[in-house]
Amino acid sequence: MANLKIGECREEWIKQLIEKSQEAKAFAYCPYSKFRVGAALLANDGTVFTGCNVENACYNLGLCAERTAMTKAVSEGHKSFKAIAIASDMKDQLISPCGACRQFMREFGENWSVFLTKLDGSYTEMTVKDLLPVSFGPDNLAKMSIMPKLKIGECREEWIKQLIQKSQEAKTFAYCPYSNFRVGAALLANDGTVFTGCNVENACYNLGLCAERTAMTKAVSEGHKSFKAIAIASDMKDQLISPCGGCRQFMREFGENWSVFLTKLDGSYTEMTVKDLLPVSFGPDNLA
Repeated sequence: MANLKIGECREEWIKQLIEKSQEAKAFAYCPYSKFRVGAALLANDGTVFTGCNVENACYNLGLCAERTAMTKAVSEGHKSFKAIAIASDMKDQLISPCGACRQFMREFGENWSVFLTKLDGSYTEMTVKDLLPVSFGPDNLAKMSIMPKLKIGECREEWIKQLIQKSQEAKTFAYCPYSNFRVGAALLANDGTVFTGCNVENACYNLGLCAERTAMTKAVSEGHKSFKAIAIASDMKDQLISPCGGCRQFMREFGENWSVFLTKLDGSYTEMTVKDLLPVSFGPDNLA
């Protein structure tokens, strides 16, 4: 692994980090998307870990460049990071991490830097917290068939209340023997149909499914691709439950401007949009 002298001029080590992310891009294995991505991760001790995207014929088994770099780092005993730079072949747009990668970064802190770059090396600096606001992380765990329809033409507060109630009911079906952290979701399609979901864990942890993705997969499998809102519920009394980065990316696939209701156990809530929860996002339009 390479090392950077992070005590030197800040602009100098940022430049070097970006160069290393561009070099890493050359190794990208992306025969399906043809979309090369490289990443260079800077640990607090100056060690740099690089990564590229590695695709798979079974598309969902592919790995993003950022997670490749971070997995390499963790496997070498590093868990404290200063920055990560991400590079692609896009000339006019900044490359930004997908929601799942943002969640992966969040596991190791919120206040470290992410450099979103263009092909010429120009960049925008953001923090993990900027990219994944109101996030779900380790601290949250430490604390703890016929689809119904809603009349969405009625009083707005009334259907929001009903949607939240349905998310709380869905939580009772959660299968979470490992985390003991129950989550329920209720997804409202534009035609008023409601799809509920709960988290479904697995002994192979990474095969588990979040409540939000359970609900959305049910909806898409029934032909629904346009959504008005989703409500998410947990057993947390004093904190709002918020979707992980992977779920935010899943939501983003179907638009940015629909509502997400983050709730507490008593039913109180904060309303945000998908765009609020996943700023500077990567979506279908980027691939088009």
